[in-house]
Amino acid sequence: MPPGNSTRKDSMKFFITCIFATLSITAFNIASPCFASSEPETKIESYPFHKAAQSGDLEKVKTLLAHGTDVNAKDSEQLTALHWAVFLKQDAMVELLIKEGADVNTKNVYGQSALHALASDGHSEIAQSLIKAGAELDSRDQFDSTPLEIAVGRGLKGIAQLLIQNGARLDSHNGPDGDTPLHVAAKKGLTDIAVLLIESGADLQAKNEIEAAPLHLAAHSGARELVALLITKGAKVAPTDNNGQTPLHALAYTPHKEIAQLLIAKGADPKTQDQFQRTPLHLCGLSGQKEMADLFIAAGNDVNAVQANGDTTLHLAAKYGHLPVITLLLEKGAKSDIQNKQGKTPLQLAEEQKSAEAVKLLQNP
Repeated sequence: MPPGNSTRKDSMKFFITCIFATLSITAFNIASPCFASSEPETKIESYPFHKAAQSGDLEKVKTLLAHGTDVNAKDSEQLTALHWAVFLKQDAMVELLIKEGADVNTKNVYGQSALHALASDGHSEIAQSLIKAGAELDSRDQFDSTPLEIAVGRGLKGIAQLLIQNGARLDSHNGPDGDTPLHVAAKKGLTDIAVLLIESGADLQAKNEIEAAPLHLAAHSGARELVALLITKGAKVAPTDNNGQTPLHALAYTPHKEIAQLLIAKGADPKTQDQFQRTPLHLCGLSGQKEMADLFIAAGNDVNAVQANGDTTLHLAAKYGHLPVITLLLEKGAKSDIQNKQGKTPLQLAEEQKSAEAVKLLQNP
């Protein structure tokens, strides 16, 4: 039930369920709906125990345990009292529950342990208690995320450092994208956490599900400081993903001109073609990034170079109606009469798209 239709505790319960359900994807800053709760595994009589743990009522918890309450009883979301105590930062309650035999590795309906909960917004003192009690550092939830990935995505350097110091795997691939923790830090531009990961031995050349390296993601996110750091530490300046695209290709979709300049200065070739024979300049025709296109032209790209289907950058800019890029290309000598493999010129593509302004520019180059 949504907040507002119940008591404050029920609202908090809805909140924590949402948080647990989205621990992994919050690392990528993507909105997600709450998932439906499962049926309760225990009777409603177990709920006072969870409420006592939530409020930090040590004496009531001790009394309930003495009268036979299962310390690992789960509520309707399969959350234990330990889950609640960890998430709500009830340090003394966590210690008590562990002492009374709470299973630190039991999971909720989303496959998340207390350590996953802590990694979203926890205290290092509680983390130490869980780890000392045998918490599995590399446990995966149903989103295939580990506590370290979550801590990195939330920007919690202290928790990440503690997990690493106790042996959490640095290069485990997490989530639907197969990102390592360093990929996650790169996506979010978290330079301080990236430094921690690199100094701890993270693989600079690690590839995710689409074979993108951390440098691809740092460049695309606009994290210039992190890009410079990765290069200084030894990252290749032109790694390729599964489409044969380099970080310069990724930058063609962004306004981050200074990062492109840095990569070129460090030896990245702005004329590199992907598996479709597209250069970064071609992709500027798709994205409409005029300043980036200007940079790639100045760096030596041929404005009339064709990709595998015969399109020039002008074809692409005409098809998508990117007027500033069309103007720039014509000023730099792009030919408007080149036919692609379908026999079409940029002008014909603009006419098909009914882009009057683009047609006007291409009729009078």
